[in-house]
Amino acid sequence: MEACSVRPFHRGVYENLWAEHKLSVLAISFKKFRAVAGKLGQVPHILAFLQSLGRTLNEPLGNLNNALLNVFDHMKLYLDRNERMKLVDLVLDESPTLPTVFFDLIRRKSISALYGCQIFFPQQAYYKFYDFGDSPGLWICLGPYLLHLGFAGIRARFQARMGISPTELDERLGRLREGIPIGEYSGWPERIRKTLENNIAVAVSPGQAWLHPRLELPLPELDSSPGSRAPKSRFAPFMALERCWDTDPAGIPELPAFSAWKEELSRERLPELDWDSETNWDSETNWNSETGPADGFRLLLDAFLAQKDLELGKAEAGAGNGKTRPEENQPDA
Repeated sequence: MEACSVRPFHRGVYENLWAEHKLSVLAISFKKFRAVAGKLGQVPHILAFLQSLGRTLNEPLGNLNNALLNVFDHMKLYLDRNERMKLVDLVLDESPTLPTVFFDLIRRKSISALYGCQIFFPQQAYYKFYDFGDSPGLWICLGPYLLHLGFAGIRARFQARMGISPTELDERLGRLREGIPIGEYSGWPERIRKTLENNIAVAVSPGQAWLHPRLELPLPELDSSPGSRAPKSRFAPFMALERCWDTDPAGIPELPAFSAWKEELSRERLPELDWDSETNWDSETNWNSETGPADGFRLLLDAFLAQKDLELGKAEAGAGNGKTRPEENQPDA
């Protein structure tokens, strides 16, 4: 499995993203739930879907009990009678310990369908999720493109953006896998917490913080073998867009201004990339002359315009992605 890849958007990936979010949206209201789900119709309106999903962030949870009862419905087959009765009592009493108790049980009982349930995660990076079929790792839904980070790519990103050694990274992730008190987690350096939360790697409840159960430990060591290398710098245009969205979630799903996007397109902002790999992006001539960045932005712009035309009924389904697909990153069969 490659450390990083880019593919045209796939309906199944967006349905998996919705599966992670549907209960957190239901916790707001059933009306919102139906409105967001309706964007993934026969012709998926993925940009409208991301926008609708973003509009649910930070809204009051007027339907939380109903959503938690749906979580309980998924869990009950894994629980004995006494455990089920205790959980129902906690829900009815609206106990503040509910998120901690629920997610701890999800982990201990290996209830994989709820591993990424966004009721339990900080939601600023709501366009990302872990795992999709036979391609585990972090999926980043960038509208008409999908950026996929394998576990080696995730290690490269964590080490570079946190600014810590491989040993310290392994120690911190190992502690999170077992769960740590929220007070201890809050005392970690901001750059470490921000990296974890921007990559939905940590579930946070009022009492505990845990590593996302789909993150396999230990993460692969970075070396020169296939699948264990740091991502190549040809992925910089897509990661620069991701950084823009992480910095300003209110801007999702719009393409940022060229100047804002280009500011993120640097070794300092994307330290996890192998900037010495074979690509135009590390060419000093192209880098200084605007040619390289302009070509990368045009790639994104063409794809976003084609997708908007499709969602507005100005193009037929299946059109628009072919000419903007990076040749070196054809989709899997």
